[in-house]
Amino acid sequence: MSYQEPRGKGYPVLGRLLPTPRTGRGALIDQHLRNFILDTQADGLAIVSIGKLNRMLLEYAHWLSRQRDRTWREAQRVDLHHYLAAFVNASSSTVVARRWMLQRLYRWARREKLRADDPTLDFAPFRTAQRSTPPYVPTVEQMHRLLTTPNATTALGVRDRTVMEVLYATGMRAAELVALRMHHVERLDRVIHIIGKGARERLVIYGEEASTWLERYLTGARSVLIHQAMGYAHATDAVFVNPSPILRLQYFHLRALVRRHAALAELPMMTPHGFRHAFATHLQERGMDLRTLQILLGHANLSTTTIYLRSRRETLQALLERHHPLGVHFAAAAAFAMPDGPRRRWHNQVPVAG
Repeated sequence: MSYQEPRGKGYPVLGRLLPTPRTGRGALIDQHLRNFILDTQADGLAIVSIGKLNRMLLEYAHWLSRQRDRTWREAQRVDLHHYLAAFVNASSSTVVARRWMLQRLYRWARREKLRADDPTLDFAPFRTAQRSTPPYVPTVEQMHRLLTTPNATTALGVRDRTVMEVLYATGMRAAELVALRMHHVERLDRVIHIIGKGARERLVIYGEEASTWLERYLTGARSVLIHQAMGYAHATDAVFVNPSPILRLQYFHLRALVRRHAALAELPMMTPHGFRHAFATHLQERGMDLRTLQILLGHANLSTTTIYLRSRRETLQALLERHHPLGVHFAAAAAFAMPDGPRRRWHNQVPVAG
């Protein structure tokens, strides 16, 4: 039976640090774990990843306490292997995430001289199975339908339209969008400064359509939303705001926003990250090279960029029909390039007896 994450009070929400540490051997969370999270934040890890790390650390501490009667500093290699074995029925991404958490934790502990050894050193490389189906990518027509769903006669509708326009126009990550501040946006040059994964800074550009909606939002709708929230919130320099006690737009606000409009556009599989996939796929289908896409997406490795380029079957079929000698469109295209006329279709040739 696979391990189930315990629920209850004390589990952190996105971006919060671990609970206040307790003292004594039986304490699940100590000051060292809090220092580990603080050091991880200083490394520039995205706030979404920090939230996941929080939850996995608590889960791991609970498991050790209940199943092995040990703290994380007392855990041995066999304990770690039993912990990972508890996820035998989970997805490969779940196992990889917990291996990453354990390796990061114990390498840090050894560096800080909290342990003399690293129990994760014997972890064999873990390769995830390739996804059987590509990520969901809406078509250009579906994206147009999605972008036009917000009611642009209201301040909230203008904000929603601007959020989706910026996501689609720049391909930025959801965490990067909610972290935007006013000084990050250069409206005259249509440039946005982004602090991405690993605290890497990059510039993204956006087109006229996104610029029109961003200007409309920043010069009108944003002030209206801040005014609506002034009863219980202070002013903020966040670009995207919410008329609620949490004035700055959070990820869960963004996720609900996208789900709401995706349902109206009849795109139930759409997520905030789907805009990034659509951005990369639609550009690649129109001829943009991988190196340029790598720069726009902010990837350190080109191999990461290829994950986003899962072209639809129809696009691949059209390319095959045009460029393969047996393709239905190949003969017409070759007629302009070959002086002797179009190449004969191979399957129409009759083999000559030898």
